[in-house]
Amino acid sequence: MLVKDQIIDALDKALKELQTNPPAEVYSDCNFDWDINIVFKDGSVDGYDDFCVECYDASPTLETAIGVGGQPDPESWPDVFEIIKSNFDYFFDEMKDREILTQPAELLDLDKTNFFVKIYEVVDDGADVFKYFLQPYYFTDLIK
Repeated sequence: MLVKDQIIDALDKALKELQTNPPAEVYSDCNFDWDINIVFKDGSVDGYDDFCVECYDASPTLETAIGVGGQPDPESWPDVFEIIKSNFDYFFDEMKDREILTQPAELLDLDKTNFFVKIYEVVDDGADVFKYFLQPYYFTDLIK
């Protein structure tokens, strides 16, 4: 298994965890990012600077699924998952030349490698950032 494959496997489980414990702070115009923080067993780190998957286009559907301001719509969750996975596919396509994704997954430190999901709002041209939801999903918890 490669690092990319491990990320995809962990993503499937993280999405189920997101559905189980959804962020009530989401709204249709918020920023919704998934940072991928990769840590290897030798202590080296990669991904902290540019391994961010922007999923703001999933925010309106996520808001519907959760039922912010109304009734939850559980039938929207597959659409939420599809949008997020599509964003990850785009990310992998953009990063296809990054050697890190083709490294053996056995080199990962699963206790430290994680997704860090952020829902936030940037206002006044970046003068203020309001953070509503910050949640790490560690691979060791996802790949049991």
